[in-house]
Amino acid sequence: MNELAPEDHDLLVSNYAFTELPRSIQDVYFRKVVSRSKRGYITYNEITPPEFRSYKAPELVEMIPGAHVLKEEPLTHP
Repeated sequence: MNELAPEDHDLLVSNYAFTELPRSIQDVYFRKVVSRSKRGYITYNEITPPEFRSYKAPELVEMIPGAHVLKEEPLTHP
């Protein structure tokens, strides 16, 4: 991640990985990739330990212009 140069991207897809990182790493990834992507999809879960302080879904929605949450249908796990 430290060697990744910030550049523009057309599409971001994260299948849980981004949401499972500690906030310090999410901040770097957000700055270098997420915020520079024209479009994207993040599958979100909340399984990290509290000390990770990972971003919650509402926080991410506020950080990403035009973002919104889609409900999981059918729900695969409560």
